Amino acid sequence: MSKQMLRNIAGYFLQLEERAVADCYPNLQSFARRQSSRYLKQLRDLRG
Repeated sequence: MSKQMLRNIAGYFLQLEERAVADCYPNLQSFARRQSSRYLKQLRDLRG
């Protein structure tokens, strides 16, 4: 994946996590956190 695509996906999951916190959905919050961490890690690995 390209850097921009990874950045966009990670940003999506970070926003989803914030929304889940605001709307009190703990399962969705933990899922979004795991996914954003996964894509942020891929982005860090891509940068070197």
